[in-house]
Amino acid sequence: MQTKTKYIVAAVFTIGVTAATGCGYAFRANPQKFAALYVEYVAKELGLNETQTAKLTVLKDAVLKAREAIRTGREEKTKAALALLDKPTIDRPRALALWQQSMHDLGDQGPGIIITFGDFYDSLNPAQQKKVRETIKERAERFNR
Repeated sequence: MQTKTKYIVAAVFTIGVTAATGCGYAFRANPQKFAALYVEYVAKELGLNETQTAKLTVLKDAVLKAREAIRTGREEKTKAALALLDKPTIDRPRALALWQQSMHDLGDQGPGIIITFGDFYDSLNPAQQKKVRETIKERAERFNR
């Protein structure tokens, strides 16, 4: 996967997680329950019809599936990354391999998330799309602070 594509996949994944789950404590505690509540909240805020809500639910399911795929083996990956710091110099090839494995895990899920986000976004009317864009921009600015 090209570097630009990796960044796009990572950005869309981040936006999807933010949009579908809100990234709060409740998401970490019980992601399925919180994501379902957030779908209801987004549906109410945007005034979604049944078709749009169904597409948002598909996006939610794709994001939760990607979340689980990324979290698989997380402890081992963390231990391996921390082990790199135990030495006087960083094993750059090993660090790069760990990074590439993480990107590979995300890359497997990324295209599906992009497609489902696109399907959801394309189903919105212009006013709803504007509200989504404004919310994402606001959260991106808050994240960059």
